[in-house]
Amino acid sequence: MITSSGQTLSIILCTLQVVVALVLLISFKSNKNVNIFLLILVSFGALKSFYTGFIQDESEAYLNNSFYWMRRLTFFVIPCGYLYLKTLVTVERKISSKDLIHSIYPIGWALMVFLQAIYVFVPEDTWFQVRKVNIVAYVLFYAIITSLLTKDFYKNRHQDAEKTLHFNQVNSWAFFFFIFFILISVRALIHFYFDIAFGLSEIASSSIKLVLWLLILIKVLATPEILFGYQKLKKSLADDPELKLDNRIIKLNDDYFLKNQRVEDYFKEKTLECLLILLNNNNEFILISDLDDLFLSKYNVSLPTLKKRRDLCLKDIKYELSVLLAVPSETIFIESKEEQDKRIKKIKINPELIKMT
Repeated sequence: MITSSGQTLSIILCTLQVVVALVLLISFKSNKNVNIFLLILVSFGALKSFYTGFIQDESEAYLNNSFYWMRRLTFFVIPCGYLYLKTLVTVERKISSKDLIHSIYPIGWALMVFLQAIYVFVPEDTWFQVRKVNIVAYVLFYAIITSLLTKDFYKNRHQDAEKTLHFNQVNSWAFFFFIFFILISVRALIHFYFDIAFGLSEIASSSIKLVLWLLILIKVLATPEILFGYQKLKKSLADDPELKLDNRIIKLNDDYFLKNQRVEDYFKEKTLECLLILLNNNNEFILISDLDDLFLSKYNVSLPTLKKRRDLCLKDIKYELSVLLAVPSETIFIESKEEQDKRIKKIKINPELIKMT
């Protein structure tokens, strides 16, 4: 049974979710961070919080026999977390017909529960366990495929300049939403598997849900890219002459800066070491093979593996600088070949991208 404290938390949560939904709806057309799946998630969250806060308690909400439409809708809403992240990281605003496959299982399950409520063709004790296992397996399935989707998003972020640009635009929000989705899933699994419906445990569970949604609200309100959309924000910044930045790498004393931050804030480990070698030798070509030593390890690696690591590092630098400096990726490096042996390649960073002070 939901306590008065639990009902109060649900009402507060409902208010926050309505605010989030309205803010996102305002920027729906112009904002690539907002699509129908996100609006469904937030709207359903607000509806469920309103229901549990104002209408009735949530005791055994997912495990009793009555055909409760709110519980059935939850099985349609859970895939929306995965589908939202999928459309966010792949820049697909329109709903694909393939996405409808995610509605097959919820429809089948709702039909099964409806028939069970009427005909009781499975013994009650067995059906109770079946429903419990089903909820856990269903939530775990979407948590896993969402994790794999996020992994691929980070793995393929530098395949080309367009993907690098998109990655930099949505990376922060995509990662934040992924963490939110996983934490909400874990809380739901614990809440329903252990049947937390009253006492301090119920208050703690509801409080965790409130905190997670509060973090989402703060993230949305504190991030202009989510509120207004990246393109609209970019245009506003471009129209303000006081905010225009010198799109070059600035060398000050022995340090290099990008957009008023040290290059160390953007690049790490071997990628940073490689970039610094190129920056420190910006007036002359260096042999690409001279960079190989950076990628040697204590383990024996083949020459093709070594070259692959080096080329991947240069590729990361090229696309990352292309985005940060807002210049075409093909202008980042200048490449040349030895006069006597065309197989020997040389490289340097474009001097026009560096400003000495």
